[in-house]
Amino acid sequence: MADAEASTRATGNTLASHGKAALLAAQGVEQPAREYNARMREEALLRGEGIALTTIDWGEAILYNGLRRYEDARTAAARMFEAGSDLAISNWGLAELVEAAARTGSLELAEAATGRLTEMARVSGTDWVLGLVARCEALLADHDDAEALYEEAIERLARTRLRPDLARAHLLYGEWLRRSRRRLDAREQLRVADSMFTDFGMEAFAARTQIELQATGERARVRSPDNIDQLTPQEAQISRLAARGTTNREIAAQLFISPQHRRVSPPQGVPQAWGQVTNAARGKAAMTSAESTTTEPTAELLGRRGEREAIRQLLGAARDASGGALVIHGEPGIGKTALLDDAARAAAGFRTVSAVGVEGEMEFPFAALLRMCSPILAFAEGLPELQREALAVAFGQSAGPAPDAFLIGLAVLGLLSEAAEDTPLLCIIDDAQWLDRHPPSRSRSRRAACSPRDRVRVRDA
Repeated sequence: MADAEASTRATGNTLASHGKAALLAAQGVEQPAREYNARMREEALLRGEGIALTTIDWGEAILYNGLRRYEDARTAAARMFEAGSDLAISNWGLAELVEAAARTGSLELAEAATGRLTEMARVSGTDWVLGLVARCEALLADHDDAEALYEEAIERLARTRLRPDLARAHLLYGEWLRRSRRRLDAREQLRVADSMFTDFGMEAFAARTQIELQATGERARVRSPDNIDQLTPQEAQISRLAARGTTNREIAAQLFISPQHRRVSPPQGVPQAWGQVTNAARGKAAMTSAESTTTEPTAELLGRRGEREAIRQLLGAARDASGGALVIHGEPGIGKTALLDDAARAAAGFRTVSAVGVEGEMEFPFAALLRMCSPILAFAEGLPELQREALAVAFGQSAGPAPDAFLIGLAVLGLLSEAAEDTPLLCIIDDAQWLDRHPPSRSRSRRAACSPRDRVRVRDA
């Protein structure tokens, strides 16, 4: 790509590059791709270059399938399909069309596109096209036949050099396995897909895979240097106390956590609480995994036996399929977050989702709700269409008028119910006073939906 751009500059050619359009689509970063496509479309229309328009449609189909915006992907791929099969590039989008059409319930269109792809396979007989045919047929097959087709697709595509198509076969197989309640098998396929997409720089497909991984109960690792040095609110509080000269033991007492943290050597210029900060971060990463693997917290909370017992009673009721809610309230800095962390560590076998209210985000509707629901958004496919659309608009995934707050409430309750169908679900909301506050009806709906059966007030020990 760099060589092509260098040649373009050397020749003075300022026209948009087909290759760059395809690269941006594969990377899955929507705004740069849309801006480049708009420029390329304008130039193609001026020159009457139909092949460039078809290239744009192909790229948009890839882009929107990666972003899980299947209706937009279907629209773009359908334009290629309607253009006929005379040009080879028109057939590039057949697999995109099958996936998007299958996901949106347009089965006749998906079957027609699969039929055209099958005709091509009869002529060429390559592993690549036969692998794509098997992948497409798996999307449309009955449950008993789908698995063998996914396995055939992976076997054939593994013998080719077109690794992105192989990664997408692993993704689709993993999605199918998860919906078949085979979570461990799904994770195996999704981990392979996640690793490949990340290596390729295909951000949208990597994010789609990570959502599926989280829905299986695994915490997908987002590899980014941007957040490696960010502190959680509790870690920031520890740092502020350390900067005032507070000892490790005094900090532990104030936050109601065990002072027996393993010490580590702090980087230059970092106060002595670095040992607590580092271990707090490590502990939080472990406890926020979607399914806890420990039954007891790694650090004993001091002076919180009554509060912890109330939390464990709630978790025990949830394991017995009896849901409930618990509000923990008290003065700032008294240790409420530590109790929430303890609850997450104690939730062995639970799927855990969480959100933290942020004062600066109070004017942004649904900000905290999006954070809480992101790991389980894949379950939205089981919701009625109207509720799915309401969530998509509320979370900025599609355009439309602001959805009714009652409809959003129904959709969120349905989403949580879907996520809890085969695994107990724990929802943790910290700093609820900073949750978005507009419109007022939404706040009232939230309070009514919570209906906590118990309250725990945290006081000085």
